[in-house]
Amino acid sequence: MVDQEAYSQSCSQITSSGVFDCSGTILTGQTISAEGSSNIVTILDKSATVNVESGIGFSLLGARDLTFFQEAGGGNLNGGTNATGVIHAKTSGSGDISVLAVGAITLAGSGSAIKTETDGTGNIHIKTANVTASHSGGTAIEVVNNGANVSISAGTIVGGVAGVVLKTSKSGSTFVNVSGDIRSKSGKAIAVYAESGDTAVRVSGAIASSGSTGLYLTQGRRNEQSYGSVSVSTGDISGRKGIHLQNFGEGNTSINVNGLISGSRDKALAVYSDEGHTSISVSGRITSSTDTALYVSQGRENVVSSGNFSITTNDIRGKDGIIVKNNGAGGSIKVSGTVSSSDGKAIAIYDSSSGTFYGMSISTSGNVTAVNGDGIYVESKNSGSINVTISGDVTAHGTGSRVGINVNSSNSGSANVVINKGS
Repeated sequence: MVDQEAYSQSCSQITSSGVFDCSGTILTGQTISAEGSSNIVTILDKSATVNVESGIGFSLLGARDLTFFQEAGGGNLNGGTNATGVIHAKTSGSGDISVLAVGAITLAGSGSAIKTETDGTGNIHIKTANVTASHSGGTAIEVVNNGANVSISAGTIVGGVAGVVLKTSKSGSTFVNVSGDIRSKSGKAIAVYAESGDTAVRVSGAIASSGSTGLYLTQGRRNEQSYGSVSVSTGDISGRKGIHLQNFGEGNTSINVNGLISGSRDKALAVYSDEGHTSISVSGRITSSTDTALYVSQGRENVVSSGNFSITTNDIRGKDGIIVKNNGAGGSIKVSGTVSSSDGKAIAIYDSSSGTFYGMSISTSGNVTAVNGDGIYVESKNSGSINVTISGDVTAHGTGSRVGINVNSSNSGSANVVINKGS
């Protein structure tokens, strides 16, 4: 059974199974629901003009496939200040959700411009142009996935409280591909909460939040077995915190930033990885004016982890420069530039007794400078070796206890510091 009463003004049913053709001027919300075995396909004619005055522009509800399709050459889809959404779709069965829109989607009211939700076993596929939800309570794209795989492809995404929010509770893959920027005013620019399964985020432009985290991504849950890799590739990232990434599972983590990372009120780049390997490459500077610029936590205290890390980056500037806490299989950090702190340690390595014997290495091609803290601080509690190579000067100055190079080892491992210029 298909209910088309709310579609009677602008959308005509052209098949008994639930295919609707929409044209003309659409002024109010259109709601359609299907029961039983019916699929829903909504076709937005290229001549249609969409101006949603109140409510949700298109709301698709059913247990089978739900598809919103806008013909090539179609115009923009606009939601006014009293609108709460432009395209929403929810399926409770095995059906997939597909949203295919060629025009820009804008929402001036509070709510989500695009929202999809699966409660069964279906996939979600979203392909749009630019999406904007400018209200302080507006989210551009919201996805709740209790089904299988998720794929999002869009142009520039702008939200008041959030750009993209994606929550998945199953083991399917998650893929986000944005050809422009992702920006938000008060909340996270993009937030991904994934369970098992591979997660990939590709953003050609910048990720920026004025009031929260630029990129927030969690994979799996602590103390629950989960698998799947995490891969991030983007341009500049900025926010009160730049990147916050937690991988609680056994998959690998890879971050590639072709640009700068900055945190105005928190860490610029913070990575927490339990079991998998972590690989980070940043072409630009990493900066935080009030916190640590680069923070890496590998493994967990008192839990031996086989995961290691590899980090390659440019200049690092923060209240603390680099802090590494290794409870795993060690790793390497290579800085093609300088490392400096404004009120703390420039480089600090804490190698716990839970870490394995593989050891760690850190190298810089420039100076290491600390204010009110040690230039290089090493604390080793296991049998692995720690190698620090600095191609520049190491200095520590300011108030309080400060040492240029401070090495503490309480096990059989060795700590080697080589200064190729100055001391």
